[in-house]
Amino acid sequence: MTIQMEHDDSPVFSRNQWDLAFVGDHLDDRGTEAAKYVNSVAKSVMKIVYSANEFEFIIDGNTVSIDDLPKHLSQYINGSILLEATTMGFVEILTVLNALKIAGSTSFSILYLEPGGYKRKSKSLVMHRREFDLSGEVLGYKAIPGFSKILSDEIDQQVVFFVGFESSRLDRAMEDYQMINPKQCVVVFGVPAFKSGWEIDSFANNIGTMNDRKISGGIHYCGANNPLSAYVALEEIKSGIQKNESMFVAPIGTKPTSIGTALFAINNPNIGVLYDHPTKDRGRTKEILSWNLYNIEIN
Repeated sequence: MTIQMEHDDSPVFSRNQWDLAFVGDHLDDRGTEAAKYVNSVAKSVMKIVYSANEFEFIIDGNTVSIDDLPKHLSQYINGSILLEATTMGFVEILTVLNALKIAGSTSFSILYLEPGGYKRKSKSLVMHRREFDLSGEVLGYKAIPGFSKILSDEIDQQVVFFVGFESSRLDRAMEDYQMINPKQCVVVFGVPAFKSGWEIDSFANNIGTMNDRKISGGIHYCGANNPLSAYVALEEIKSGIQKNESMFVAPIGTKPTSIGTALFAINNPNIGVLYDHPTKDRGRTKEILSWNLYNIEIN
């Protein structure tokens, strides 16, 4: 796996055109700017949105089941491919990447715009200065067909959580999956963060849950904007797992670490993915910190 990262405060990249781009819903100014850029550089743009309740996608107004997605996309996957990850959710990214791999596509790009700031709680900034309004309704940890494995207290498992600001997502996982052994839970923080100091919010918000839930399987770090760093962290954790253990990953942190998780999952089909399918709030971020383009080769 080779990931070349281009990082700038404007969309100036080595490649300036793609044959096909995938986009999702744009919920804020970042998404609007990302979608505008994609429409200017891609010959064809395909909008894809996943419904976790129905296990299906809406693709340019057409309904496609998650099981049929690789076959459906195979007719379109030719030439250079761009995924716009600012607007796409984790499940869209994971399943499109899997479809690309099945179709034999080993080279593609992923665009992601880092936020300049996040929407905070509307109450007193002093009382809630580390709390953010990022997600609305959270469906809960529901299986992603093709990437789900059985969690059982009869089998030892290592569960890896990439975390961000929302500690409730980690707490919900421990509540929903009470068979998880907290001594075998690993928490990965995004360090360095998008902005210096943001990692303190993530630490402060999650440490209480880790203590309450007695999570003690270890702490790892990877760059918040670096999918390769997340991928390498997962490889390191996997290398320490015993033969009789299962491994699960919950990508509930930054989008770049979720991209790293998706790439790891499609290359390691024996790994289970846990995801809680949050509904992202509109206007959840403000401004654009930087533009990232990840040029990926699957070796």
